[in-house]
Amino acid sequence: MRIAITGTGGYVGGALARALGTEGHEIIALSRATGIDWQALDRDELTGRLRGAAALIHCAARVHVRGAKASDRTAFEAANVEVTRVLARAAAAADVGRFILLSTIAVHGLSASHSPIDVTTPIAPRDAYGGSKWQAEQALAEIARATSLAAVILRPPVIIGPGAPGNGARLAQAIARGWPLPLGAVRANRRSLCAISTLCDVVRWAITDRRALGPGATHAPAVWYPADPLPISTRRLIETLARGLGRRPRLVTLPVGLLSTLARAGGQSRLADQLLGDLEIDPRPLERAGCRVNTDTEAALEAMGVALRAVLER
Repeated sequence: MRIAITGTGGYVGGALARALGTEGHEIIALSRATGIDWQALDRDELTGRLRGAAALIHCAARVHVRGAKASDRTAFEAANVEVTRVLARAAAAADVGRFILLSTIAVHGLSASHSPIDVTTPIAPRDAYGGSKWQAEQALAEIARATSLAAVILRPPVIIGPGAPGNGARLAQAIARGWPLPLGAVRANRRSLCAISTLCDVVRWAITDRRALGPGATHAPAVWYPADPLPISTRRLIETLARGLGRRPRLVTLPVGLLSTLARAGGQSRLADQLLGDLEIDPRPLERAGCRVNTDTEAALEAMGVALRAVLER
């Protein structure tokens, strides 16, 4: 099977290219390294590259931007919305079998939620990244309805695994440096994570299973939430990363209520929600659609710690 993947120079796109390539699929890598200029895409050239592809997995995105650049909505829209639009039109013109868009749970704008997240959860992005990914989803949906392009949208939470960037990596770095973490009492919250192996499993299913396209006949993209089967508490997450790092975490036990009050008083309410609250994804829709995920989240976190330890010990 010919499978096109964007962003193969990044963490997720690279992992998918390796996983699917070792299974014998022909990978069409679309990245700067393969001559793609994301700021000046040539639709006709893309259409030619995509001819004969059974699927296009769009992973390339502007993400993990910090500081002042994190609020540059124009830059996010150019990278995440316009690129998606051009790719979707090229895929439709090339008769690509399926377009898989890697979106994000950030389209919901939630740092915490009292109920499991699914397609009924309101859309309310809170930052430029989440807003641009929601616009990208809408752009894809518009083209899919107009052209009958079969499309699937995936909204994962934090992605973990050896070498993964983002918040998980920053927490692992803090543990490795021996920083005290006042989170010893946060043992009852429930946070869903997505191991890179889980994402690969869901993408394989989305490429090949008819049920991934959803039950309707409207050509609107089906939306799914890749996540490991069992959520994890913040304390357990820290302890598991530390085990992989070969370190004893410096956990300080403070009452959760006090932590929340102090964080909110310091203008860090969103960080407090992320560390103290629940954010759980409902796994049942994927299970009912025939997508079985058996990832051990703790094993994935430990492997992430082991990988960082190897880098630090070089």
